[in-house]
Amino acid sequence: MARTKLTEIVRKKKGVSQDTEETKKRTKHRWRPGTVAARQVRKLQKSTDLLITKLPFKRLVREVLQKIGDGSYLVSKAAYAPLQEAAEAHVLRIFQRSVRLSHHRGAKTVTDKDFLEALKEMEGTEIDLM
Repeated sequence: MARTKLTEIVRKKKGVSQDTEETKKRTKHRWRPGTVAARQVRKLQKSTDLLITKLPFKRLVREVLQKIGDGSYLVSKAAYAPLQEAAEAHVLRIFQRSVRLSHHRGAKTVTDKDFLEALKEMEGTEIDLM
């Protein structure tokens, strides 16, 4: 009995009545499909920041350099920034081209075939990743 009285007192302090239908029907606000995605796209288009974080990109560059040669390559700190800018620009061009290809074939969804076709067109070589 004391427990129920305590919860009623707390509810009265907060201004919430126990039996209102408003509290029963209240649901969490949801944005329509695509609204949040469009907001994020606008935000990213406004910014000039790099999309890939610096440390994982640095690790990737070191790993690629070790696979290419004997591991004796050294890269200065100043060289990572332009390399990352160029890599992000290249990836962005691939994404843009694959979106154009998917729209050209009348689809709204970008598939792996679109990415492979975009890579083939950009590099002019045959790519077989499957």
